[in-house]
Amino acid sequence: MLFPIKNIADTLVGRETNPKYYFVDNGILNLLTFNNDTLLLENLVAIELFRRYGIDQNVFFYNHNVEIDFYVPDEGLAIQVSYDISKSTETFERETKAFVSFAKFINVRRCVIITYANEDKITVDGLEIFVIPYWKWALGL
Repeated sequence: MLFPIKNIADTLVGRETNPKYYFVDNGILNLLTFNNDTLLLENLVAIELFRRYGIDQNVFFYNHNVEIDFYVPDEGLAIQVSYDISKSTETFERETKAFVSFAKFINVRRCVIITYANEDKITVDGLEIFVIPYWKWALGL
């Protein structure tokens, strides 16, 4: 019913004891939450990442002063999930600055913010970030 992902920045003990959990089906999550579109979207992204890359040490998250929702080391892919990146300046700043901090820790080849409907290509502190709607990302377009 649940599957874990581990923090790539954590110690071995921390990775094993402090994972983030995602539901195998958004229907289950929807029964437990009320009107939380970003949480449902993030869970949907997790399901797709596990479908693409499996669950055995292929998908991580990063949490060390900032949080990156997903990181796929083999692809050099960092992903943030935000239902609407244009909703507020605070949301935009939080999501983009997290990539800048993360890029100082790990060499990232591609930064993506997955949204419900927004699409854009932005540059923050020299880092190129692609904003892609979920449907387009899931189809690989």
